[in-house]
Amino acid sequence: TPLDHGDTPAFPGCFEEAARIVEGTVRAVDFALAERGRAFHPAGGLHHAHRDAASGFCIFNDVAVGVERAVSAGHRVAYLDIDAHHGDGVMYGFYDSGRVLDIDVHQDGRTLFPGTGAVSEIGAGDGEGRKVNVPLPPGAGDETLVPLVARLVPTLLRDFRPDLIVVQHGADG
Repeated sequence: TPLDHGDTPAFPGCFEEAARIVEGTVRAVDFALAERGRAFHPAGGLHHAHRDAASGFCIFNDVAVGVERAVSAGHRVAYLDIDAHHGDGVMYGFYDSGRVLDIDVHQDGRTLFPGTGAVSEIGAGDGEGRKVNVPLPPGAGDETLVPLVARLVPTLLRDFRPDLIVVQHGADG
């Protein structure tokens, strides 16, 4: 039985497993903020779930929970998502927040799930200009991605001055 429109399966123990992933991300965020250092959570990055719905094989959005934890404590967070799929759950979760800079490099949403992440989606209200979508054509490789990220990301981070940087490197990115 799917938890959403068909792509997020329900199975015995799925809630507990998804909750453990969220816990790992929260611990990583807490550590990074407390130690002013780095943390790594290999199971994290379930960026499609929304506040009120599972989506894209993601029951909960551990990334959004971790980012929210930092923002609620008064921190500015830069979120860099490099994955074939656009991180729609994170972007829409903080669409009107000026405390979250969301830089998302992904395959063009017109050609791949979830169908979001257009250049024109830049945020709203306090978040306007804080959502930077970089859709790439299908098949774009390192020769496109590496120079683009090297040129774009440092400037955006320098201008935003985050307290925490969260990076999501999708296995399919």
